Amino acid sequence: MVLTYGDVSSYKQDSVWSWLICLCSTACMMLTIGFAFALGVLFPVLVDSFNESRERVGEFKISLSIADKRVSCFVRSR
Repeated sequence: MVLTYGDVSSYKQDSVWSWLICLCSTACMMLTIGFAFALGVLFPVLVDSFNESRERVGEFKISLSIADKRVSCFVRSR
């Protein structure tokens, strides 16, 4: 719905910049959700790559998620 008063419109058309932000946020969400759901496929590869036990690789994944939350809280608080 477009609200107008005379010749002035309160609706502003999306710019190229807003579409770029939308595409970037969609890509970030796809990567985030994709990695979360692909952990079962990536888990054996990680175990072989790091030559570690299953427990150690699981701890690494948990520590990364905790670190990510701390970074996002720091950025949000600024």
